[in-house]
Amino acid sequence: MTREISPVLRGLIVSTFALVAGWLVWHRVTDHDVRPLISASALTEQIHSFPLAPGSSPLGKATFVDRQTFRYIEQDYSTSSGPEEVFRHYDTSLQDAGWRPSYKGANEQWFCRDGMLSSVVFWGNPSAYKVRLTTGSSSCR
Repeated sequence: MTREISPVLRGLIVSTFALVAGWLVWHRVTDHDVRPLISASALTEQIHSFPLAPGSSPLGKATFVDRQTFRYIEQDYSTSSGPEEVFRHYDTSLQDAGWRPSYKGANEQWFCRDGMLSSVVFWGNPSAYKVRLTTGSSSCR
């Protein structure tokens, strides 16, 4: 028993492979903004060097995640100060350390420096927040 693929189906399969290969090559050539990945130890050192906001204390250990194209480390904190004071603290201290503001929303702030993205986020609870450092992201130029 022989199985043959119809010429139309064969053409669709070959075309699909060609399109995917072409897209991968194009994506590789045009993606010039990819930042180098910073090591886990350097990210850990960096997040531990951030000055603590008044009334804040770490909750557990920092969590490191490696997704091959980007990496991040995040630390959860509890605070008795409230979001406004915490945001004011990080706005001042991170800018003094050379970070530039990138985005400010109702419950988060982002800062950029040397291809790293730092975010300070409150997730609905005014007594807890998270600081995250992301590397490899092209969103920070």
